[in-house]
Amino acid sequence: MLKAFKDMEASFDERELGLACLKLGLKLDQKGEDPEKTLSFANRALKALDRDDNRVLDDIRPILHAVQLELANSKTAMGRREEALVNLRNCLEIKEMTLEKNSREIGNANRDLVVAYVAVLNFQEALPFCLKALEIHKGQLGNNSVEVAHDKQLLGVFYTGLEEHEKALDQNQLSHKVLKNWGLSSNLLRAKIDASNIQIALGKYEEAINTLKDIVQQTDKESEDRAMVFILMAKALCNQEKFADSKMCLQIASGILDKKEATSPVEVSEAYMEIPMQYETMNSKVQEAIPYLESAAERLKECFGSKHYGVGYIYNNLGAAYLELDRPQSVAQMFAVAKEIMDASLGPGHVDTIESCQNLSKAYSAIGRRFGDLGLLMCLGKQSNMSMQRRNTGSPPPPLMGLLMEKKEAKSENQKSTSFRLALELHRRASLLNVRFVVTTRLHPVDMARGC
Repeated sequence: MLKAFKDMEASFDERELGLACLKLGLKLDQKGEDPEKTLSFANRALKALDRDDNRVLDDIRPILHAVQLELANSKTAMGRREEALVNLRNCLEIKEMTLEKNSREIGNANRDLVVAYVAVLNFQEALPFCLKALEIHKGQLGNNSVEVAHDKQLLGVFYTGLEEHEKALDQNQLSHKVLKNWGLSSNLLRAKIDASNIQIALGKYEEAINTLKDIVQQTDKESEDRAMVFILMAKALCNQEKFADSKMCLQIASGILDKKEATSPVEVSEAYMEIPMQYETMNSKVQEAIPYLESAAERLKECFGSKHYGVGYIYNNLGAAYLELDRPQSVAQMFAVAKEIMDASLGPGHVDTIESCQNLSKAYSAIGRRFGDLGLLMCLGKQSNMSMQRRNTGSPPPPLMGLLMEKKEAKSENQKSTSFRLALELHRRASLLNVRFVVTTRLHPVDMARGC
């Protein structure tokens, strides 16, 4: 196909090559081998097709949608998720111009965009799209539909991200009722697991433990769900300072997970991110936590790629762990990896990327190394500006990451685990809703374009 395209380039101008560029881009996108070349063809197709004399034609809209979605997929594959959001918003706009107003497809398109926002932990901008999806699905399918239940579960994830746990629990309970009415046992079980975790976040430890005791009777003996129940039970017990019981729950969970590595790598990696946090909280022996963090990093890389933000949070926590062990060289190394991943996955302007830059600069200072990285210096400049803005407006510091280097302060010590757990929890709960962090599903107009 590439050879035939080169022959065409000699005979046609750029405008006439638009559809050929689109077809080549789609083919390369299917193979998934060269996202940069895919992006190049998608950009050429967009320039050729999105012309003033074409925009008014209804027939061109499905093709433009295909191009925009191809651009989004290519940028996502390259780790440029923030840029991909622009193309996904364009996809939604094209659908809104093409399809019937407030149709079910428009509702699903809003939710697809929400998933992309979850990937970069941008909850404020995503919330209106999630509410729009919920409004459309209510109007089309009624309050008791499964789609509405899933929207409410996703809203619960958002409110967790915004640290509004009471609202998160309300949405969980509403979705719980709908799922129960439909007899969807697996979805219902996961909703109950979510509810127990929110109860823990609210400090309702006894309620959470009672919920989990009920759930464990409904799980298979060697299932990932049962392992997660014991991990959450350990979390609640740990908060009650019942460390012996908490450790026993973690051992049971680990025994189940060790048998599931080959068949359920995603679930195992997520669980292995939570276990070390609890060991560290229980006994302050971070040496026990490090192997779990390292295992979680490797498993998450295998499942989502080396540039997934979850991997970045793990390396950030590894840096904090090595800090406790007074290994400054390892601290700097881990924070450097975390900064690189955050920069690629969340973008250089994201608050967590900026915080990772600050951690790295402090690590460099601790080992007497000068940092000449221009990108790092610019990042620290942004951090300084954001800090000034927060002081001027009286707004609180960002909820994630925290200042991990202030290890002597109890407040900072608490931030270290809370921030990481928040990111981990959003990752886990979104996974339960089948919310993945790479755009892999194509919207309807793409199929319309394939025949062109």
